[in-house]
Amino acid sequence: MTSIRLSVVSTDLEQQLRRNMSDRGHACASICAGLSIEPTIMPIARILVAFAVAWLPFAVASAAELQVSNAWIRLLPGGVPAGGYFDLRHDGKTVVQLTGASSSSFGDIMVHESLTEKGQSQMRHIDVLELPPGRTLTFKPGSYHLMLMQPARKLNVGDKIPMTLEFANGERVTTQFEVRGPGGM
Repeated sequence: MTSIRLSVVSTDLEQQLRRNMSDRGHACASICAGLSIEPTIMPIARILVAFAVAWLPFAVASAAELQVSNAWIRLLPGGVPAGGYFDLRHDGKTVVQLTGASSSSFGDIMVHESLTEKGQSQMRHIDVLELPPGRTLTFKPGSYHLMLMQPARKLNVGDKIPMTLEFANGERVTTQFEVRGPGGM
């Protein structure tokens, strides 16, 4: 079997890839360095490696495009479902869609919006919540919130609970939510 060094990326594309990776603060390792393949599969390998190289900057960038801050849980007495609140910042270039959340600490979590219509307070279930690029969405009392139901254990003020936000594109962002009392303290 003959080993060959595969050089699939044009000089311009390779330079662009290195710039993109450098802009994101990552070291760019040469994908093709040391790659050995049989000559008969070289055309297919070139296509697959070129495709992977072309999409690599987008895969690396997505994790840093969404940031969760000020995450906390309002603990309410008497078995009333708790509320989850946070700020979600989106620094990407396309709209993202929040579709839900999960945590091993709760049996069921739903995205809700509290609103007042004709003097009546209401709560509405949200299936998909869109967040445009460059915006921050604030989940707060009286607005958007996570309805946290069926706690797996007794929660105490000061506990840190891991929660994962889930998006339509398959991305998941996990952060720690601090348990606070009914007044948010």
